[in-house]
Amino acid sequence: MKRYWKNAFTLIEVLVVVAIMVILAALLFPVLAEARDAACRTRCLSNLHQLAMAHLMYVQDSDDTLPSWQIRGPGGIPLLWTEFLSPYYRDARLLDQGLTSPGDRAKLGWIADYALCAWGPGGKGTAIDPYWRWPGCPSPQREGGRSMRLAEIPRPWDAMQITDGFTLRYNRFQANCTIRRRHRNGLLIGSFLDGHARVITETEWNRVSQDSRGFFYTIGAADR
Repeated sequence: MKRYWKNAFTLIEVLVVVAIMVILAALLFPVLAEARDAACRTRCLSNLHQLAMAHLMYVQDSDDTLPSWQIRGPGGIPLLWTEFLSPYYRDARLLDQGLTSPGDRAKLGWIADYALCAWGPGGKGTAIDPYWRWPGCPSPQREGGRSMRLAEIPRPWDAMQITDGFTLRYNRFQANCTIRRRHRNGLLIGSFLDGHARVITETEWNRVSQDSRGFFYTIGAADR
Protein backbone atom coordinates (compact mmCIF):
# COMPACT_ATOMS: atom_id res chain seq x y z
CA MET A 1 0.00 0.00 0.00
CA LYS A 2 1.30 3.44 -0.88
CA ARG A 3 2.21 5.46 2.20
CA TYR A 4 1.07 9.10 2.06
CA TRP A 5 2.15 9.98 5.59
CA LYS A 6 5.85 10.18 4.69
CA ASN A 7 5.52 13.92 3.80
CA ALA A 8 3.46 14.84 6.88
CA PHE A 9 4.73 17.15 9.65
CA THR A 10 5.99 15.60 12.83
CA LEU A 11 4.67 16.73 16.20
CA ILE A 12 8.00 18.41 16.96
CA GLU A 13 7.85 20.46 13.75
CA VAL A 14 4.27 21.58 14.50
CA LEU A 15 5.25 22.63 18.00
CA VAL A 16 8.23 24.60 16.68
CA VAL A 17 6.00 26.46 14.20
CA VAL A 18 3.45 27.24 16.93
CA ALA A 19 6.24 28.49 19.22
CA ILE A 20 7.58 30.78 16.49
CA MET A 21 4.07 32.18 15.87
CA VAL A 22 3.61 32.83 19.59
CA ILE A 23 6.95 34.66 19.76
CA LEU A 24 6.11 36.76 16.70
CA ALA A 25 2.69 37.62 18.13
CA ALA A 26 4.30 38.65 21.43
CA LEU A 27 6.66 40.93 19.53
CA LEU A 28 4.01 42.41 17.24
CA PHE A 29 1.15 43.04 19.69
CA PRO A 30 2.93 45.86 21.61
CA VAL A 31 3.92 47.47 18.30
CA LEU A 32 0.35 47.30 17.02
CA ALA A 33 -1.00 48.62 20.33
CA GLU A 34 1.44 51.55 20.20
CA ALA A 35 0.50 52.28 16.59
CA ARG A 36 -3.19 52.21 17.52
CA ASP A 37 -2.60 54.55 20.46
CA ALA A 38 -0.50 56.88 18.29
CA ALA A 39 -3.41 57.13 15.85
CA CYS A 40 -5.76 57.80 18.77
CA ARG A 41 -3.44 60.54 20.09
CA THR A 42 -3.30 62.18 16.66
CA ARG A 43 -7.10 62.18 16.39
CA CYS A 44 -7.39 63.47 19.96
CA LEU A 45 -4.94 66.32 19.32
CA SER A 46 -6.94 67.35 16.25
CA ASN A 47 -10.24 67.18 18.15
CA LEU A 48 -8.92 69.23 21.06
CA HIS A 49 -7.40 71.87 18.81
CA GLN A 50 -10.75 72.38 17.08
CA LEU A 51 -12.61 72.44 20.38
CA ALA A 52 -10.10 75.00 21.69
CA MET A 53 -10.81 77.20 18.67
CA ALA A 54 -14.55 76.87 19.30
CA HIS A 55 -14.00 77.80 22.95
CA LEU A 56 -12.03 80.91 22.01
CA MET A 57 -14.73 82.03 19.57
CA TYR A 58 -17.36 81.60 22.29
CA VAL A 59 -15.22 83.62 24.72
CA GLN A 60 -14.79 86.42 22.16
CA ASP A 61 -18.56 86.56 21.70
CA SER A 62 -19.04 86.68 25.48
CA ASP A 63 -17.07 89.83 26.31
CA ASP A 64 -13.90 87.76 26.80
CA THR A 65 -15.46 86.04 29.84
CA LEU A 66 -14.38 82.43 30.36
CA PRO A 67 -17.32 80.06 30.94
CA SER A 68 -17.67 77.43 33.61
CA TRP A 69 -18.21 73.85 32.43
CA GLN A 70 -21.94 74.35 32.95
CA ILE A 71 -24.09 77.45 32.99
CA ARG A 72 -27.66 78.10 34.06
CA GLY A 73 -30.12 77.48 31.24
CA PRO A 74 -33.88 77.96 30.79
CA GLY A 75 -35.90 76.65 33.71
CA GLY A 76 -32.77 76.26 35.80
CA ILE A 77 -31.62 73.27 33.74
CA PRO A 78 -27.81 73.40 33.41
CA LEU A 79 -26.37 73.88 29.93
CA LEU A 80 -23.19 71.85 29.60
CA TRP A 81 -20.13 73.17 27.78
CA THR A 82 -20.77 70.77 24.92
CA GLU A 83 -24.15 72.43 24.39
CA PHE A 84 -23.30 76.11 24.54
CA LEU A 85 -20.15 75.60 22.46
CA SER A 86 -21.94 73.48 19.83
CA PRO A 87 -22.68 76.39 17.42
CA TYR A 88 -18.92 76.96 17.22
CA TYR A 89 -17.70 73.41 16.61
CA ARG A 90 -20.86 71.96 14.97
CA ASP A 91 -19.57 68.42 14.36
CA ALA A 92 -20.42 66.33 17.44
CA ARG A 93 -17.88 63.69 16.38
CA LEU A 94 -15.19 65.98 17.86
CA LEU A 95 -16.44 64.95 21.31
CA ASP A 96 -15.83 61.25 20.69
CA GLN A 97 -12.53 59.38 21.02
CA GLY A 98 -14.23 56.08 20.19
CA LEU A 99 -13.17 54.55 23.51
CA THR A 100 -16.58 54.13 25.15
CA SER A 101 -18.96 51.39 24.05
CA PRO A 102 -22.63 52.23 23.29
CA GLY A 103 -23.71 50.16 26.29
CA ASP A 104 -21.42 52.04 28.67
CA ARG A 105 -22.53 55.37 27.21
CA ALA A 106 -26.15 54.57 27.98
CA LYS A 107 -25.32 53.54 31.57
CA LEU A 108 -23.02 56.50 32.26
CA GLY A 109 -25.08 59.24 30.64
CA TRP A 110 -22.14 59.88 28.29
CA ILE A 111 -21.89 63.33 26.68
CA ALA A 112 -18.20 63.64 25.72
CA ASP A 113 -14.79 62.01 26.04
CA TYR A 114 -13.39 65.37 27.14
CA ALA A 115 -13.70 67.72 30.10
CA LEU A 116 -13.78 71.51 30.16
CA CYS A 117 -11.43 72.37 33.05
CA ALA A 118 -13.41 75.15 34.67
CA TRP A 119 -13.84 74.53 38.37
CA GLY A 120 -12.08 75.58 41.53
CA PRO A 121 -10.25 77.18 43.16
CA GLY A 122 -8.67 74.67 45.51
CA GLY A 123 -5.51 73.81 47.39
CA LYS A 124 -3.87 75.68 50.26
CA GLY A 125 -0.87 77.13 48.46
CA THR A 126 1.58 75.00 50.44
CA ALA A 127 4.24 72.65 49.12
CA ILE A 128 2.14 69.71 50.32
CA ASP A 129 -1.16 71.07 48.98
CA PRO A 130 -0.41 73.47 46.10
CA TYR A 131 -3.04 75.95 44.93
CA TRP A 132 -4.96 75.28 41.71
CA ARG A 133 -7.69 76.97 39.74
CA TRP A 134 -8.83 75.98 36.26
CA PRO A 135 -9.94 78.90 34.06
CA GLY A 136 -13.49 80.15 34.06
CA CYS A 137 -14.94 79.11 37.39
CA PRO A 138 -16.49 81.87 39.53
CA SER A 139 -14.33 82.69 42.53
CA PRO A 140 -16.24 84.40 45.38
CA GLN A 141 -13.02 85.01 47.29
CA ARG A 142 -11.31 86.97 44.49
CA GLU A 143 -13.73 88.46 41.98
CA GLY A 144 -17.01 88.74 43.83
CA GLY A 145 -18.49 85.61 42.32
CA ARG A 146 -17.83 86.27 38.64
CA SER A 147 -15.90 84.15 36.17
CA MET A 148 -12.42 85.10 35.02
CA ARG A 149 -11.81 87.12 31.87
CA LEU A 150 -9.27 86.13 29.28
CA ALA A 151 -7.15 89.22 29.95
CA GLU A 152 -6.76 88.10 33.58
CA ILE A 153 -4.86 84.95 32.59
CA PRO A 154 -1.12 85.73 32.87
CA ARG A 155 -0.01 82.52 31.06
CA PRO A 156 -2.66 81.53 28.46
CA TRP A 157 -0.16 79.23 26.72
CA ASP A 158 0.28 77.34 29.99
CA ALA A 159 -3.33 77.31 31.30
CA MET A 160 -5.04 74.07 30.32
CA GLN A 161 -8.69 74.39 29.31
CA ILE A 162 -10.01 71.18 27.68
CA THR A 163 -8.56 67.71 28.20
CA ASP A 164 -9.14 63.96 28.19
CA GLY A 165 -11.87 62.93 30.56
CA PHE A 166 -15.62 62.51 30.76
CA THR A 167 -18.61 64.80 30.62
CA LEU A 168 -21.69 62.96 31.88
CA ARG A 169 -25.32 63.93 32.40
CA TYR A 170 -27.15 61.80 34.94
CA ASN A 171 -30.51 63.58 34.59
CA ARG A 172 -31.86 67.03 33.69
CA PHE A 173 -30.30 68.70 36.72
CA GLN A 174 -27.22 66.59 37.54
CA ALA A 175 -24.03 66.28 35.50
CA ASN A 176 -20.35 65.68 36.02
CA CYS A 177 -17.13 66.77 34.33
CA THR A 178 -13.89 65.04 35.28
CA ILE A 179 -10.34 64.63 33.97
CA ARG A 180 -9.30 61.10 33.04
CA ARG A 181 -6.10 59.76 31.48
CA ARG A 182 -7.10 57.88 28.34
CA HIS A 183 -3.76 57.05 26.68
CA ARG A 184 -0.92 54.59 27.20
CA ASN A 185 1.86 55.32 29.71
CA GLY A 186 -0.34 57.69 31.68
CA LEU A 187 -0.25 60.41 29.04
CA LEU A 188 -2.84 63.16 29.00
CA ILE A 189 -3.73 65.35 26.03
CA GLY A 190 -5.00 68.85 26.61
CA SER A 191 -5.64 72.14 24.86
CA PHE A 192 -4.65 75.49 26.29
CA LEU A 193 -6.11 78.98 26.34
CA ASP A 194 -3.98 80.18 23.45
CA GLY A 195 -5.62 77.49 21.26
CA HIS A 196 -2.84 74.92 20.93
CA ALA A 197 -3.08 71.27 22.02
CA ARG A 198 -0.30 68.96 23.17
CA VAL A 199 0.57 65.80 25.05
CA ILE A 200 1.07 66.37 28.78
CA THR A 201 3.49 64.08 30.60
CA GLU A 202 3.20 62.95 34.22
CA THR A 203 6.06 65.29 35.15
CA GLU A 204 4.41 68.33 33.57
CA TRP A 205 1.05 67.44 35.12
CA ASN A 206 2.58 67.42 38.61
CA ARG A 207 4.91 70.41 38.11
CA VAL A 208 4.68 72.91 40.95
CA SER A 209 5.82 76.54 40.78
CA GLN A 210 6.13 79.19 43.46
CA ASP A 211 5.51 82.91 43.67
CA SER A 212 5.13 85.42 46.50
CA ARG A 213 1.73 83.92 47.41
CA GLY A 214 2.96 80.35 47.75
CA PHE A 215 3.06 77.11 45.77
CA PHE A 216 0.75 76.33 42.82
CA TYR A 217 0.29 73.72 40.11
CA THR A 218 1.81 75.28 37.00
CA ILE A 219 -0.76 74.24 34.40
CA GLY A 220 -3.65 74.09 36.85
CA ALA A 221 -3.53 77.61 38.31
CA ALA A 222 -4.73 79.92 35.56
CA ASP A 223 -4.63 83.08 37.68
CA ARG A 224 -0.98 82.72 38.80
